[in-house]
Amino acid sequence: SSASPFLLNIFMTGIVVVTGCSQGLGRKCVEYLAKNEEFTVILACRNIQSAREVAEKADTNKCVVLDTPLNLSDCDSVRCYATAIKKWLGERKITSLINNAGVGGYPKIKKTAQGFDEIWATNHLGHFLLTLLLLPSMDINCRIVNVSSEVHDKDQQTPLPDPSEHWPISDEQYTTYLAEGIPIEGESENTSGLRRYSRSKLCNVMFTYELARRLGNRQFAIPALVTEEVESALIKMQSEDESKDNYLCKLPSASSITVIAMNPGLMIDTGFISAAMGWFVAYLAYFSLPLLRLSPLGSFIRSSDQSGMDLGRLAVGSEFKEVSSCYFNGITKQPSSLFSRSLESITIHQRKLWTHSLKWAAVTPEELTAAGFSTE
Repeated sequence: SSASPFLLNIFMTGIVVVTGCSQGLGRKCVEYLAKNEEFTVILACRNIQSAREVAEKADTNKCVVLDTPLNLSDCDSVRCYATAIKKWLGERKITSLINNAGVGGYPKIKKTAQGFDEIWATNHLGHFLLTLLLLPSMDINCRIVNVSSEVHDKDQQTPLPDPSEHWPISDEQYTTYLAEGIPIEGESENTSGLRRYSRSKLCNVMFTYELARRLGNRQFAIPALVTEEVESALIKMQSEDESKDNYLCKLPSASSITVIAMNPGLMIDTGFISAAMGWFVAYLAYFSLPLLRLSPLGSFIRSSDQSGMDLGRLAVGSEFKEVSSCYFNGITKQPSSLFSRSLESITIHQRKLWTHSLKWAAVTPEELTAAGFSTE
């Protein structure tokens, strides 16, 4: 068969790190990237044996599985993995980081080793910490892709609760609602579990925008498709931030690093739905696929093959070289939720999420300095 056009249209060569790639979307992305001899793909997974099986089937010569597992729900594990990957890299640099791993919206709260909600810790906090720790190991023009979801946006009318509803106001609420996942008063366990998931996906988008701003490139400091009012306010705020010693990243490569968020769509052919809602719901969804395509959910449904290829293209494709602080539906740029692009969110909530995440992940002054940031 003829080679994919994309495989001849890359803007960089080197090392791509993919989290959560023992199955589903991440696995398909690895298989796609491994077809290109220009890349070495590091499979960052909790289950090392499963990762090795994926590597063997994809291309053992192009795939690397470290002996250290990555459990994104455990900050200690994230630190161990970051240390291991830096040791493996030596003087080499990462050319793309794909923050893909995720867990679904199960009803019962499962606590992590640090006492946080497992859904939120895995989907947001673990990737936040991993990204921060790996910043010094990123090459010029490195691209970071955060896998989000359409469920972060209430206007997409998905079956999940609106994640911006009851958004935390006080510092205490940030801890109870986000980090610990305590249900809103009167909310059922099922609804609470789904809200914890949709919130984590909203956090992915907010983290994308905040990191892009803190990397210090004015061209990428303003999220795509915001209103003129928000843009004017952000231009003023960015100028003020540049005068502060502790805000923007000081790494030499920082201003060239780009950050984007991606919605891979609803993939019925992965194990994600069964993990989130049970095998019976997944079974019904799979065999009802023709009907689902005709329903309001139809516009979200994609195959894992297609979404895996899209994710790979976003990570290394030349057509996305000068793109940052953007949200993609597949490989199509589109507005993220109104809440995530609001003045209040970008000027207040994003900053609070960043500051609280530093605290929750117990980021040390030494780690912050190594990542190019002064202690706040």
